[in-house]
Amino acid sequence: MSDLAERLRGLVVEARSPDGHLAGRYGGDGAILDVTMTGGMYGLYREHQLERQLAELTTRLWNLTEAQFAQPLRDDGIDFGPERRRYLAGFEQLTATGSAAEDAVTVRTRGLSTWEYTIRAGTLRRVGERDLLAAVRTAVRRLLRKFHLQVFVLRDEVYDLGFPEDLRRELGFGRRGDPGRLYW
Repeated sequence: MSDLAERLRGLVVEARSPDGHLAGRYGGDGAILDVTMTGGMYGLYREHQLERQLAELTTRLWNLTEAQFAQPLRDDGIDFGPERRRYLAGFEQLTATGSAAEDAVTVRTRGLSTWEYTIRAGTLRRVGERDLLAAVRTAVRRLLRKFHLQVFVLRDEVYDLGFPEDLRRELGFGRRGDPGRLYW
């Protein structure tokens, strides 16, 4: 494995929510998300408050990931040209949604730079902290799976990788070049 690949596999970032009561960790081999909460805080949150804190925490984690991931790529000195610019513009427009616990927790992103959480009213009273945080992790994992599939299709669009048309249609992406083909 190359030095660059090793550096990227070992990338782990950590951040805290604006109120300091949520801690997040993302990365490592398998790129897992972990979220923990300061003891005793769960009962003090309301759904809308926790939604905002989670959204900001995830945004911070992604910004740190992007900064650390991009640094090794910038270090190689390659100018990527118009295809790379087209890819980056397309990446910023990709949207994905993930949900868990029978849609009690839903997370949305656009370009992995903006995040929005929805926690169904009454959820914090009905489920405990452990179950809620597990639902957050599951929702984000589902979102990322969808998002990464869209990234694969975007790469095919930009770099003409030869993604088979029948598989594109089966996955719901339509024919290469169709408008709106990357959004779920």
